Amino acid sequence: GGGKGEALPNVPRITAATNADYAGRGDGLRPSAGATLRFISSRNSSFDASAGYPQFDLGDYVTLDLRAGATVATVDFQIYLRNAFDTRGKVSAATLFSAFGGPANVAIVQPRTIGISATKHF
Repeated sequence: GGGKGEALPNVPRITAATNADYAGRGDGLRPSAGATLRFISSRNSSFDASAGYPQFDLGDYVTLDLRAGATVATVDFQIYLRNAFDTRGKVSAATLFSAFGGPANVAIVQPRTIGISATKHF
């Protein structure tokens, strides 16, 4: 367990996100565009006094998602770019085997991803 005043494992002190979105108006082709910027501050993977789970520093990271699209009648088309900087932010770490000299099992954010989508409204 943790000591008095110790932060919870895998919980950042600061988490921030900001969004900017544009949606065109009109009867024909309606364009849209947007971006999301996220910041996660550094945190630790376990409690300081945990003998079975050694401490692992999960540094801070920033991700940027971009999207652009258009609506035609009742169909939304979108192209997106997630994690534009291809940040390798550490999300969590399992360090059970590290106590015995093994590696930490670290999960990272989704790498840069480019895609398209179409959504039909009924």
